[in-house]
Amino acid sequence: MTDKEKETLDFPREITMKIVFRNIPNIRETLISCLNENILLFSLEEKHSNAGTFLSFTLSSHFESRERLDEICTLLKSISGYQMMF
Repeated sequence: MTDKEKETLDFPREITMKIVFRNIPNIRETLISCLNENILLFSLEEKHSNAGTFLSFTLSSHFESRERLDEICTLLKSISGYQMMF
């Protein structure tokens, strides 16, 4: 999600984003642990790249504020293996 898109969002709202990580050991467990510690309710779908090099996760959750969304995005970007988010 671009900064411009975030500026035009009204909160609270449901947001769905895709996060891509390198397919490294325990990445799924690390991501789920981070989400469980920081988001009460969420859904997470997982997809492997054709070559198996990357894992993409589609995360959907309710965010009360832009600040909370930014906090979660910063946390997700700090996970080892992070590649991109949109």
